[in-house]
Amino acid sequence: MKKFALLLTALTAICALTACSGGRAQLLVASQANVNPDFSGRPSPVVVKVYELRRGLAFRQADFQNLFDQPMQTLGADILAADELVFVPGEARSITYLPGPDARFLGIVAGFRQMDRARWRTLRPIDAEGKNLIALELNDASIIVIPESRAKDWDPEEALKQHEPEPEPELPAARTAVRTEPSPDQTLTSYEDETPPAPPRPAPETDPDVLERNRRMPSEDMDAAPGMSEPEETNAAGKAAGTSDTRPRSRRAAPVPYAVPPMKTAR
Repeated sequence: MKKFALLLTALTAICALTACSGGRAQLLVASQANVNPDFSGRPSPVVVKVYELRRGLAFRQADFQNLFDQPMQTLGADILAADELVFVPGEARSITYLPGPDARFLGIVAGFRQMDRARWRTLRPIDAEGKNLIALELNDASIIVIPESRAKDWDPEEALKQHEPEPEPELPAARTAVRTEPSPDQTLTSYEDETPPAPPRPAPETDPDVLERNRRMPSEDMDAAPGMSEPEETNAAGKAAGTSDTRPRSRRAAPVPYAVPPMKTAR
């Protein structure tokens, strides 16, 4: 009985050591006050997606729209798990992930508003069995990776305090047009240079015989009286020609995108 208790204690200790020795990936993010500006220069929150990957080739080659909206269809078997984060301007955060044994990379994508000039993607290698540290700064429309030599001593809170906002551009001074009186030497516009007047309208008909004839015989270009239109031709199905079928039709349901398992985080 004593040996069984010792064996049970040893197994418990081994399990605890094995659980504690798993890999970790700590992500430090500093979202600066000028992050994700719109086209008027106003900063706004930015959505960041983190992917746990087996390989990184498909992640490097994919375009933003497919990588951001359809990661499972785009990356296929390379993607293992995913996480979605939202950072507001002036926010600092630290997240610790527990990658799976097959994970070799963390792919990070940011959805900036001005994508035409954005640096929206980064791919970082990780050791699934060791400790990893990834430090990022979200500045303007860019993901800035902090070098490993500085990441150990880098604090996202201090990075926010040390950030110097860019000065607002000065608006050009308004120009006031000065109205001057015309000089006597200037020639005024003559009547001939203006738009000529419209020609006079013809006088209305006053002859009684002509008026009576016009009343009895309407002109050919006049529309038919309301309610006197000719019946429309119908096709073989009994539906009027030229009309569209308004009967409800069954619509095929949109395909549901493949769900990506969520990434595990340390509590």
